[in-house]
Amino acid sequence: MSTERPIEVVLVTGFLGTGKTSLIRAFLEGRDTSRVGVIVNEAGDTGFDGIVIAEGTGESSAVRMLGNGCLCCEAADDLAQSVRDLVARHVELTGAPSECIIVEASGLARPGKLLRQFHAITDIPLQVHVVSTVDATLAADPDRHGEIPVQWAAASSLVLTRRDLAGDDGQEAMTRAWAVNPLASFQSEGSAAERAAEAFAATGRANPLPQVEFAGEVSHGSIRAVTLWQSPGANWDDCTEWLDNLAGIGDERVLRVKGLVSPLSADRSWLVQAVGTTFAVPVPISREAGHVVVIGEDLTAEWFAAIEPAGTFTLPDTGAHSHEGHRHD
Repeated sequence: MSTERPIEVVLVTGFLGTGKTSLIRAFLEGRDTSRVGVIVNEAGDTGFDGIVIAEGTGESSAVRMLGNGCLCCEAADDLAQSVRDLVARHVELTGAPSECIIVEASGLARPGKLLRQFHAITDIPLQVHVVSTVDATLAADPDRHGEIPVQWAAASSLVLTRRDLAGDDGQEAMTRAWAVNPLASFQSEGSAAERAAEAFAATGRANPLPQVEFAGEVSHGSIRAVTLWQSPGANWDDCTEWLDNLAGIGDERVLRVKGLVSPLSADRSWLVQAVGTTFAVPVPISREAGHVVVIGEDLTAEWFAAIEPAGTFTLPDTGAHSHEGHRHD
């Protein structure tokens, strides 16, 4: 099966009770969903979230084609097959493949495990974008529940939820989430529908790195955001080989990568980015740089030093870096 353009896949993550289902419903309501699919992956045996989404868009069953064309199904062990089934069903009913597939992950899920299942889909071009909810009330403490910072760290977009219940409008929650993932865009203003639309539409954007240069690292428990600088003599082949090897040994350790790689004798850089260890196609950027930011668990200087070609990207000598006042594109 083939399509002319990649199908947008929005993987919605977030801890239990942080408003993932409400966010998806807010996005779907009032839209033409004839070529939109929703896959719900819950921790329990009953697809309550799928039922809620289906009810909100006009039907009462969690596993069916809705009256307005939005297919909701409960994904069990085979996410890849669920995606194939959705695309095939949309082709059958509309004559065209899916435009967008929204995957609501379990509140206990780590994005890396789900992202690896997309690797099994080689016959359908997909463009995967991870959105994570940030509970404005911080009802679940990120220091006690390790899934929360992992979900934040893997996201391209962070969305503030349950803002009306927070006395500080979610300022503490935003500060803590940004400390974990300074690379993410953050949707905190407007209605739930507006925040969802902005976050989900961020798929495929070639956002550059934040304008303020990184130096050193920040950390949250075992999760660190580490900046490495491209060595002056490293060419494009060295850089791509290093990034390939980073992905090869990263497994679940690497949650997010973003960087500007500057080939020798070139007047522009290339934006490279990955969710987990899945890299998107590099995008040319008219800005000189030469560094990458890696967010992951248990990242050490020794681990980075073992990546070949050795010395392609190196850790700076400076210390910790504060993200206060950063612009996050």
